[in-house]
Amino acid sequence: PLSHPLVGASAIARATPERRRATHARRAASTTDAEGRARHLAMAADGPDPDAAAACDAASENAERRGAPEVAADLAELATGLTDPTDLSRIAARRCRAAALRVAIGDPVRARQHLEAALVAATTPEARVPVLLVGVVGMLRGTEFNKRNGNKLMRLRVAAQAVTIVLFAIYMLF
Repeated sequence: PLSHPLVGASAIARATPERRRATHARRAASTTDAEGRARHLAMAADGPDPDAAAACDAASENAERRGAPEVAADLAELATGLTDPTDLSRIAARRCRAAALRVAIGDPVRARQHLEAALVAATTPEARVPVLLVGVVGMLRGTEFNKRNGNKLMRLRVAAQAVTIVLFAIYMLF
């Protein structure tokens, strides 16, 4: 730790990105606080990093359990940014969680951004259902997301219901 915030800010401003990432990696290895470790792992990453994303997910869940939804939302967003861009189902799930946390803390603008990205990434009905549920909660809260995506969410809800009925019928027949 640096003795004065200005000294720290000056050192950070002069450091190369590689050096900053290496410093964060060392801090992640030496800290015992799960949230601090997750943040340092995220800052040490140079692109998608499944381990850092998983640490951010776990720390986000811990923060939510202890009653810190804003911290949980920030960590969920970090996890989203660390996800492999080709893993669409995981992106959809993480974006949906980040959106739900943003809805819970009254941040409809960022919730909408996450929901829109989740809808793009959600390629199966199973992946769309959580997005739909978060969108419904957002609609109940009267967000702008409702005005722009209400019809699309309703179509997704109907599709999800149809899939549920088909799966139930298959289950009952076999």
